[in-house]
Amino acid sequence: MRRPARNHWAPVDDYLGLLIERCDRSLSACYQEGHMKYVGLTNDPETRKAEHGDPSDWWQTSFNTEAEARVWEKDMLSKPGHKGGGGGAGWRYGYIYTITSTTRE
Repeated sequence: MRRPARNHWAPVDDYLGLLIERCDRSLSACYQEGHMKYVGLTNDPETRKAEHGDPSDWWQTSFNTEAEARVWEKDMLSKPGHKGGGGGAGWRYGYIYTITSTTRE
């Protein structure tokens, strides 16, 4: 008997669903409340995390192909309350963090 495919994105979808519910207001209100998320791609997550100010809620995932990474990035950037520097040079890792007064975009 074949097992059903596992949805690897289920934890991320649940997390993002909660954020979208909380960010149902204007984007500026979300930013002021600390709910805006930054989305990016990189080949060097440790360096990028430091460059972004070492966000405490840094989350990352890895990809096998650039196409897979770009689809993920496009999907994340289409969600309310998410912004980023789409089209970055790296693609092996995707990351998300909350934009705060102590992080750098």
